[in-house]
Amino acid sequence: MNSTSINWTDRTWNPVGGCEKVSEGCQNCYAESIAEKFRGGKAFPDGFGLTLRPHKLSEPLRLRTPSLIFVNSMSDLFWEQIPDTYRDRMFDIIEQTPRHEYQVLTKRPEKMLAYAERRGTPYPANFWGGSRSRATGTSVAPIPFARFLRRSGSSRPSPCCRHFPIST
Repeated sequence: MNSTSINWTDRTWNPVGGCEKVSEGCQNCYAESIAEKFRGGKAFPDGFGLTLRPHKLSEPLRLRTPSLIFVNSMSDLFWEQIPDTYRDRMFDIIEQTPRHEYQVLTKRPEKMLAYAERRGTPYPANFWGGSRSRATGTSVAPIPFARFLRRSGSSRPSPCCRHFPIST
């Protein structure tokens, strides 16, 4: 787990790396450029291909100070290539550490909802599900299921009025 200079979070947690482009918003993906730059190294053995890092799963358990944690800053947790069983292990950690708040930003909000439905339980209260906006002109196209929204060019996520099912 790393401290970060991202101004809207405290730490990043990357038990998964890699992704595939799904929209125009993926054209200039910072994560892909970093992963490809370090392809073949310990952190990115397959560049931006799927990399599961089970040794990183327990990192939040060791962090005693309550923190705002950006999950998978180098991937998309709801990428279809990530096995649900691995995703389940990540959510087990999130549920075991209610002292932390977890921010998950996806370009696949429909997959985030589908996972919650398959899982059969609401997302924990410390889970912040969000999606990057899909701007059309000066307005933002609706994203039906998000707890926060990150607009292109904005430095901070903003709250949304519609949420995923969240346990209380």
